[in-house]
Amino acid sequence: MSERLVIGIPTCNRPDKLLSCLESVRRTYDGNAEILVVDSGTLGLPPQRFEDFNARVIRIAPIIGPAAARALITRETDHELILFLDDDLVARPGAIAALVNFITSHPGVQIASGHWLHDGHPSELGQFIEFGVSDQGITAFKRFIRPDEALASRMQAVCCDIPLASLVMRREATKRVNFDGRYKFFYEMFDFGMQCKTQGIAAFAVIGALFDHNPGGYQGPSLRDDRTPGDLESFIAKWNVTPIGPLRGP
Repeated sequence: MSERLVIGIPTCNRPDKLLSCLESVRRTYDGNAEILVVDSGTLGLPPQRFEDFNARVIRIAPIIGPAAARALITRETDHELILFLDDDLVARPGAIAALVNFITSHPGVQIASGHWLHDGHPSELGQFIEFGVSDQGITAFKRFIRPDEALASRMQAVCCDIPLASLVMRREATKRVNFDGRYKFFYEMFDFGMQCKTQGIAAFAVIGALFDHNPGGYQGPSLRDDRTPGDLESFIAKWNVTPIGPLRGP
């Protein structure tokens, strides 16, 4: 029997982006899946639009961050496979099927993610966490591999530490790694990658799973605009390392 799939989409005050995301799911994926939207904004789609997509919506106030929304999706479903999509992603044909097919055909894989196109340009395929020592103490930084590098070696997927936020994961993996709701908006996927790395859970970035990434477009408040201290300090307190992102050349 095939494993049951839920597609979970956190959203906040980006109804136009959410609508494009939902339309892309319906247009590009014909498999059996429940759709669950967690909406913590005040400018959401009307109920009829969710009915058009056979989607269930959980509205929540006040505004929560994407990590807290993903954690809620995990608690509110019991499906064996959970596919998370940000509301500013548009699935290209075959993207969702590529993720689902990859994880179901590789029983040992716990997490599989896609990669993104920004204005037609591909994002890095895999994100890797490395450690160093600086005047700030122990630091965590990222390395990347590009899709063309992987394709040149005829790879179909790359094992990495940090998946992008278009990822499918097995229910059993949620017992070992989680989306930490203490983060308002930033560092939450870096934190998720740190959990995967320390728990020995490999995430695979699948080359054929392409999504268009169209950030921005908020029509109301969001925690992305909250510049009060919090996320960086939470990361440092939890991991006792300072995240510095990718290394920058001269």
